[in-house]
Amino acid sequence: MVSKDQPQIMNVLPVTGIDRAYSYKADEKLPVGTYVQVSFGRQDVVGVVWGGEVDSDLPINKVKKISEVYDAPPLSRDMIAYVEKVAQWTMTAKGSILKMVIPSYKLLEPPKRSLKFQCTSIDGGGAVELSEGQGIAAHDLRSKIGQEYSCTLLDGVTGAGKTEVFFEAVAECMRAGQQALIMMPEIALTGGFVDRFEKRFGVRAAMWHSQVTPKQRMTVWHGVASGVTKAVIGARSSLFLPYADLGLIVVDEEHDQSYKQEDNVIYHARDMAVMRGAMLKHPVVLASATPSLETLWNVQSKRYEMVKLPDRFGGAHMPDMNLIDMREDKREAGNFISPTLHSAIQETVRRGEQVLLFLNRRGYAPLTLCRSCGARLECPQCTAWLVEHKKTGRTFCHHCDYGGRSPNACPSCNEVDTLVPIGPGVERIAEEVETYYPDARVMVLSSDTVEEGKSLQEKLDIIKDGGVDIIIGTQMTAKGHHFPKLTCVGVIDADIGMKGGDLRAGERTWQLLHQVAGRAGREALGDDRKGAGLPAIIHDGK
Repeated sequence: MVSKDQPQIMNVLPVTGIDRAYSYKADEKLPVGTYVQVSFGRQDVVGVVWGGEVDSDLPINKVKKISEVYDAPPLSRDMIAYVEKVAQWTMTAKGSILKMVIPSYKLLEPPKRSLKFQCTSIDGGGAVELSEGQGIAAHDLRSKIGQEYSCTLLDGVTGAGKTEVFFEAVAECMRAGQQALIMMPEIALTGGFVDRFEKRFGVRAAMWHSQVTPKQRMTVWHGVASGVTKAVIGARSSLFLPYADLGLIVVDEEHDQSYKQEDNVIYHARDMAVMRGAMLKHPVVLASATPSLETLWNVQSKRYEMVKLPDRFGGAHMPDMNLIDMREDKREAGNFISPTLHSAIQETVRRGEQVLLFLNRRGYAPLTLCRSCGARLECPQCTAWLVEHKKTGRTFCHHCDYGGRSPNACPSCNEVDTLVPIGPGVERIAEEVETYYPDARVMVLSSDTVEEGKSLQEKLDIIKDGGVDIIIGTQMTAKGHHFPKLTCVGVIDADIGMKGGDLRAGERTWQLLHQVAGRAGREALGDDRKGAGLPAIIHDGK
């Protein structure tokens, strides 16, 4: 019989790139899931007391002792099982998956301030009156809360009010005392979304993404682990927070490729969300106006359910679609905007409304050639094309992030003033717009002009308040945003995404064009505008 005073041996899984637990000893038996610090090799690392049989033949004097036991809510057995399942599914070491649960040992330190984000008011007076179609969809999602696992596709056209529908499911989840996770594909979408959440529920949800400060991360992590935090809005990493009682996962824009992580642990957060719902037996909602092919196949195969919102909310019309063949609608030499699109821009600005010109190319020009020898500027590290950024006077590789000053002479033949930009980027389109519309207020919105979430939110607020006439942007403008005065969208080189070696190029191009078109006309127009002022979408393609 083992004495109480005799050290206890237990398995600990360190947060490293290994796939097995190691034996350590402590003065007393620690529960499975306890966070500890152990010596592993020559360094101290965080680990978790893991289950499984302990080798009883180990000499007690040769087993290392646990250095520290953290005063944090232990990792649940459900979460331990989830870590093991994700590791098996992604063929990754369990320690690497656990590293996503505990990205920093400092998270385990008790926060010095009281936990925030307590959802004490579920209906904060911001609930909107749902349409008949929204009401039916919301009832369907609410009925699934507290039941067994289900996965439901919320398929609604752009501007249909999908957010208000799954907010009803979130409210039902919190009424039941459980936690809800709303996943977003990009940080750019979280700021405005959190404001909408606060307006609806009367309290701000917790945010979790790469730009959250360490102190905020500590507060959110402990709030989630203790069950105080009832709602989290986050990027794909938020899926691996140690929720005390998770009752609902919503994956917004489920089709978005940003949900796929391609470094360190390679996984698709949408699929891992469905797996977590199935293991913990709670509902999962996938929301999109352009569902992925695999999700549609799962619906067709009866693995997933589906609710549809075929109409826009509040009487707003779907945009008119116009395809412009640039071989027939000749543009002026050196320009990239067709005459038809120019006319639409001019008319829209004259009415005091907004225009979005979409081109998924950062910088000034995607290619620079020498008129003398024909050489192209290419990256010295990976041989991809160097992209000129005229505003900063530099060239960048958008594949490996190499950058340098734009040369005056050709690197191959040393001829001066022979380098010519080929093709348009958003900077070049902005230059053309400013020439044609000198009095218009123009804003370029791309990852080059926005370096942090706060400044992006400020720019988005300016657009929403009508402080910009013409927005020129990349794919960060294509999804999730609601600009009340935006009634015209022009897509430059709409078929550009069809080129290259991507096997899903057709699917992704359709999704992107559908999403960017959906930014137009999301507010219902007055009766005096019907027929003449419906939102116009001009696709410049070949």
